[in-house]
Amino acid sequence: MADVSVGAFLSAGIDSGALVGLMCDAGQSAIERVTLSFAEYRGTAADESPLAERVALTYGTRHTTRVVTAEEFTDDLPAIIAAMDQPSIDGINTWFVSKAARELGLKVAISGVGGDELMGGYPSFRDVPRWVKTLAAPAAVPLLGTAIRRGVMLVGAPALRRQPEGRRHARIRGTFPALGSFAGA
Repeated sequence: MADVSVGAFLSAGIDSGALVGLMCDAGQSAIERVTLSFAEYRGTAADESPLAERVALTYGTRHTTRVVTAEEFTDDLPAIIAAMDQPSIDGINTWFVSKAARELGLKVAISGVGGDELMGGYPSFRDVPRWVKTLAAPAAVPLLGTAIRRGVMLVGAPALRRQPEGRRHARIRGTFPALGSFAGA
């Protein structure tokens, strides 16, 4: 409960959908939900907005899908990087969904960000410990550890670029060359 309208950032994920459902179950009816869609992914499997819109329709409250263009992404990128403590996919998405909420006049919004981190829902929560265990002995050998890390980056970069956020972030490397290792290149 707040003295201003409370919105919700709604993706196609379980976390944000569950939060919206709980808000409705708690009696909130005037929820403004905001979903992001990136113009280059509209109409593809990478576009979360159709599923998010179905979730919104299920609960029957106001819903806005905010489309971000490649030009807007490029224009906002320097300010996004300057505002982040560390580069992350969630940080960029949060920037744009927060911008959309502000455009709608919202001052408060809930987000599902953190649920996967808390519950270990991303594959990396299983993969990284396995990689550390597997690569610990070879990494201890002088120069071999550096070669292995570079090999992992070469193998991981194409997989990162296949993800919508990864492709978007790979473009950061061209804008901010110092972030090349972050961008998966």
